[in-house]
Amino acid sequence: MRARMIFPIVGFCMISSFCSSQQSCNTFQEQKISLDAMRLKFKSEVNTFKQMEIFNAYTEKSGIASEQLKQCILDRQIDKTSFAGLQYYYTLGKTLYEAGKCDEAAEVFNSCLANPNVGKILIKGSTYAQVINQSFLSCFNKETAHDRSATMGWFITYRGKSGSYLASFFENLPDKSVLDGAPLFADEIESILERRIEPTDTINKSLIKKLSGDTSFVMSIPFIFIPIGHDFITDTLQQLKNLPDPLDSETTLSNEKMMEDISFINLHSKRLISMYFDSIKIDKIRMPVYMVGGANSPKGLQEFLEICKKMHFRVGQSVAYYMPLDQSIVVWMSSGGGTIVHEIGHALMDHDFSAAPFWLNEGIASLYEEADRYGNPIDNYRIIYIQEMFKRTQNFMKISALMKVDSRYQQDQSSATMINAYARYFCKFIVDEFGKETLIEIYKENRKHVKNDISSLDIILRFTDMTEIELQKRWQNYLLERTIPNRWRYLLEHISRNPVFLHGLEYSEIPADEKSIEQFNKNREKDLHLLRKEMRRNRH
Repeated sequence: MRARMIFPIVGFCMISSFCSSQQSCNTFQEQKISLDAMRLKFKSEVNTFKQMEIFNAYTEKSGIASEQLKQCILDRQIDKTSFAGLQYYYTLGKTLYEAGKCDEAAEVFNSCLANPNVGKILIKGSTYAQVINQSFLSCFNKETAHDRSATMGWFITYRGKSGSYLASFFENLPDKSVLDGAPLFADEIESILERRIEPTDTINKSLIKKLSGDTSFVMSIPFIFIPIGHDFITDTLQQLKNLPDPLDSETTLSNEKMMEDISFINLHSKRLISMYFDSIKIDKIRMPVYMVGGANSPKGLQEFLEICKKMHFRVGQSVAYYMPLDQSIVVWMSSGGGTIVHEIGHALMDHDFSAAPFWLNEGIASLYEEADRYGNPIDNYRIIYIQEMFKRTQNFMKISALMKVDSRYQQDQSSATMINAYARYFCKFIVDEFGKETLIEIYKENRKHVKNDISSLDIILRFTDMTEIELQKRWQNYLLERTIPNRWRYLLEHISRNPVFLHGLEYSEIPADEKSIEQFNKNREKDLHLLRKEMRRNRH
């Protein structure tokens, strides 16, 4: 049961010291009521700009409320080691968290972790220790907590694949107000965390039916594949585990296409675990994969986004994402197999090397979103962004700049698109030029030096036996010589009309090789010729 703070209200104070403590506690209670009202107003507001105004005011008021609660704790002389102390300080930690005061919140949460009651008392199905460690401490990463906007859930929000070829679907959504990029509130974090499924949990057949309209699901450890219907009941997600009448460990879905996708995902995940993620204990993990159907259209996408918002309270321009709080993957099946493969990569890495540098996390996840039948990565649409940026700027991203990228750059859509493309194509460059084993060794060496005693760039230079300048030159030539796959050629026109650029990151100062530029120009001319030919054919 969720712990709630209760402050008795006394109408008349006989003792001045008690009066003082009662006043500070009552003032906090008033602030808390006001914050609850602001949260409800935020959730009902459909205008994005007004939402952010409410959110910013909420953050500011949380700061005021935290000061009142500190005074209340001081006036009442609350013992940090008592159960009451755990409740008071946990509430203070959440309030500081929502105010964006990461350092102070970290100190308070650490005092909660030292409380002897922290592992005994449950809050929403988990102990206080589990809730703190699995969610709120994530904002205190010194490498990534740069500003106030980065502290309220940005580092536990989903990693999403936006699906560039679906850009027109997002542009033509029937109701764009569904899109909401604001960070999560503390109570929302607790609600999502409550859904985490442990290996000892059972899954109930009747509840599965409320989610998908069918009683079928497929358990293939570490994944639980669950179809989701459009009229599912949100509360069902909270009750999915620890109920009687469990199903057998595995059943077959009636949807043959989904069964094919599941077989492919299982094969892919086994490859990734054997190559990269060899520290994962899969019998200790259960990750629900919510597979959402629907028409391949703006209306179908709208329905998917509304389901995502029901599940995780926020939704961005994504057709698939991994939510680390409840360790779930949500995917719009109409977007193709590459999206779910991408998110599987993020999910597995979260369990194997959660502190992986951004370029490596995004690079390996996107590397296998398109592969041949043997699992070898092949070229995809992301190369168009890189080559189009070169065409306009005559520049490439600097490798050392890519190594320094973190999650805050995802807040700028243009930079995020470019960084994700560069991350994939740097990993693909390593595989193609130095061999698959080299990328695997680079990953494992980064995992070994998780405390950053050796930089990613130093590790890469050691395993490739090159200087930084030599590696940059070779990568640039590689990028220029890539050809656009036939299936993605149609995107050339869209991307050339809507170019994306890097903002606030270093470009390489090394000029591209003349022969590689010449080859690039020839390839581009050929691609444009074929594209025009295809467009004429389609018109007729």
